[in-house]
Amino acid sequence: MEVEVLVNARQRRQDRKLWRYSIVVVAQNYGHYEEMWNWLKQRHTAKANRCGWRERIQAYGSDDEYRITWQFINEQDAMEFALRWV
Repeated sequence: MEVEVLVNARQRRQDRKLWRYSIVVVAQNYGHYEEMWNWLKQRHTAKANRCGWRERIQAYGSDDEYRITWQFINEQDAMEFALRWV
């Protein structure tokens, strides 16, 4: 089931302004993705309203390869993630 969310231009601008830092990672399998997610959860919590990170799975490639865009509010958090996982 796919849900389409309608967002106006103002909401898109606010979203881009809030989530400025993006890092694209290719996870080899679901386990690798889960490791990254758990690392972020332990480091910054998983509470959506205050954790400062979110993921966007962009595409599924061959052999369960996931292309994921991790987005961050703070530059320091993005840099820390990039140093650990990229």
